[in-house]
Amino acid sequence: MGARHLGGNVKSEGACPSSGGTLKRLHLYHQSDKKSLAAHLLDDPDLRTFLAFPSLNIQLGKFVILSCSLQCGYPLQQLYNFSHFDIFWFLRWIIAKLTSYIRAPLSLKDESVVYSICYTTDIDYFFHMNNSRYLREFDFGRFDFYYRTRLLQFAEKQAGSYIVQHAASIRYRLDLGIFEQMIVTVPDQFVRAVAFCKNTAVNFNVAEYMKNHHGMVAPSKIPEDLARWMESNELSSNKLRLTGHGNSVASNLYSSSGKMD
Repeated sequence: MGARHLGGNVKSEGACPSSGGTLKRLHLYHQSDKKSLAAHLLDDPDLRTFLAFPSLNIQLGKFVILSCSLQCGYPLQQLYNFSHFDIFWFLRWIIAKLTSYIRAPLSLKDESVVYSICYTTDIDYFFHMNNSRYLREFDFGRFDFYYRTRLLQFAEKQAGSYIVQHAASIRYRLDLGIFEQMIVTVPDQFVRAVAFCKNTAVNFNVAEYMKNHHGMVAPSKIPEDLARWMESNELSSNKLRLTGHGNSVASNLYSSSGKMD
């Protein structure tokens, strides 16, 4: 979901496969270098093409990735970017990040609502929304929730920590056609799909975050369908452990008991 710590600066050169041009450089800078980086861009002739569209300036976690400064024609640049990067995913992610600054903050008990539409890039052969796109939409709902509860900002301050999608199950109740709003359709408020998603916080204590930032403790009672889903995950994990596949990455939510969540 986010970039992990890679450390240092990375430079590479290579050929642009779409046009035979040269991929000038791929630079990876730490966020603290942003001011010096801006000055360097103006002074370095090799990187002046970065200032022209459509070079990417995408901040992932604590890093800024500057990529695809190509000596290629404009149409080929577009073709290269769209064939090598999920541009629409990054645009949606940027929108989720920016709108979190102007939307009201949330507590962990609040509901996050994100509006979207089934576009031409989302449909399958039957002009229904592709099954995989449902979970993609849930991703952006999770981003909105993370940003507005400040959970992700808290995680980024903890050394070596990140949040990962650990499990997901989805049930489709009614198809979504092209240009329909989702996942609960606006006109009729019909729930088109229901999903359970388990997110694991690695290398930081979720219980501590809930208590210190929201005055909450882990719930003593959860809905029965969610409890059964968690039990099925545990049964699956135990089966893999018995066959020698080891443990999955654990969250610190139950760190006091050492229990795998």
